[in-house]
Amino acid sequence: MNSPLITLTNISKTYRDGKSDVKALDNVSLVVNKGETLGIIGESGCGKTTLSRIALGILEQDSGHIQIMDENGNNLEDKFYRSISSVFQDPWSSLNPRMSIFNSIAEPLVIIQDYNSLEINKRVNHVFNQVQLSQDLLKKYPHALSGGQRQRVAIARALISNPKLIILDEPTSALDVSVQAQILNLLKDLQEQNDLTYIFISHDLPVVMYLSHRIVVLYQGQIVEESRAVDLFNQQLHPYSKQLFSSSFDEKQSDDIEKINLNYLNQKNGCLYEPHCPVKLSHCADETPKLIHVDSGRKTACFLQPQKQTEA
Repeated sequence: MNSPLITLTNISKTYRDGKSDVKALDNVSLVVNKGETLGIIGESGCGKTTLSRIALGILEQDSGHIQIMDENGNNLEDKFYRSISSVFQDPWSSLNPRMSIFNSIAEPLVIIQDYNSLEINKRVNHVFNQVQLSQDLLKKYPHALSGGQRQRVAIARALISNPKLIILDEPTSALDVSVQAQILNLLKDLQEQNDLTYIFISHDLPVVMYLSHRIVVLYQGQIVEESRAVDLFNQQLHPYSKQLFSSSFDEKQSDDIEKINLNYLNQKNGCLYEPHCPVKLSHCADETPKLIHVDSGRKTACFLQPQKQTEA
């Protein structure tokens, strides 16, 4: 088993709108191992994007700790955010329309200021070849590229600083299905070529299952299940995970569930999923299930699983 690259411990985040507090993340702890893809799934409002922004340093957590390690097990705290890159959902909004493709890709190296112009030029050409784009596109601007090409540019920019971890937040959801498949295969190839580690965030189950080695299921800011992708596909332990696998995500359903999430958070003691659970027990409304280890290294937070197992 590969050693941990990034560890998030007891991460919590609450948004305050003046009227009520919304706890977007509640003591979330997870480990991402070197060379793997950890998928994070859940419907709109579950905390996926908040978690990614905290990991990137865009957003500050209320409590908790993040640690990233190098290949020798040393803490990279001083170079933390140089070690992490990201690719977001919309390649159009993530690229400056006034910057050429070359300058967009090179920008992280210019900001770091550890590279001369020759090194930057060499590095840009290298990553551009890796994402399988023609060199003549480097002089063009984002409007001249297709959606798939722009997302490849965004991936090239994420690669430019030799990151150890790339956070992929819905990177294919704005693309056509045929282009999605190309980008997913590209991400797999790049992971193998560059020994990359991914956190892959999405609500699209087939996409997550295809790319991920392990999967974390988030519900209203809490982890309700964690498992190897193949095990989760074969058997879901938590009733919410079963719901995800048995229902499709259309836009209206996601909007409705997001409203439920925002209104229902911080409601009371007990399991957050209890009001919607088809198999709830009598004490689920009053007692909060802990995330526990079960067979084959799996974790779940549900009273339907034997609570004699060790707490995660």
